[in-house]
Formats: sequence, structure tokens, C-alpha cells
Amino acid sequence: MREVYQNEDDTNVVDGTLEEMVREGARRMLAAALEEEVNVFLGRDRYERSEEFRGYRNGHHPSRELTVGVSAVEVKVPRVSDVPAEVSANG
Repeated sequence: MREVYQNEDDTNVVDGTLEEMVREGARRMLAAALEEEVNVFLGRDRYERSEEFRGYRNGHHPSRELTVGVSAVEVKVPRVSDVPAEVSANG
């Protein structure tokens, strides 16, 4: 039987790397969900036009920190501008 010895520094590196991977995965998933929500709201994808004007993309709000699990994740929130009053009132 082969015995493997790890020192505490090696374990911390693995834990840190795994935590970074989980944090990055959560950040990407949240960013994709927010982008899809904007697509659904506007009724079109990026660089597409639609018959009904519901506003337009206007970059991103400043990054926000969300706590996911035990760590914080920075997410860029898409911004939508010039939303007609009847659209914003009806959701």
C-alpha cells in the first residue's frame, strides 16, 4: 500500500484553487442568467432588432458583490435604458 503525505501548505493550495473555481463558476452562471433576463425583457438578443421597442442595452452597472455560499462573488449587472413607460409599468 502506498502512503501519501501532504503538508498543510499543499492542502491550502488545493482548497484555495477549488474555492476559486467554484467562485468563478458561480460568477459566470449569475452573469449568464442576468444577460438572459435582459434578452427576455427586451425581446431580442444582442445586436438584434425587434418590431417592438422596449429599450436598449446601455452597458453595465458598477459591479456588485453577492454572497454565494461562504464567499463573495462580484457580478456585473446589465443596464437597460429608454424603457417606454407602458413597458416598465407592465413589467
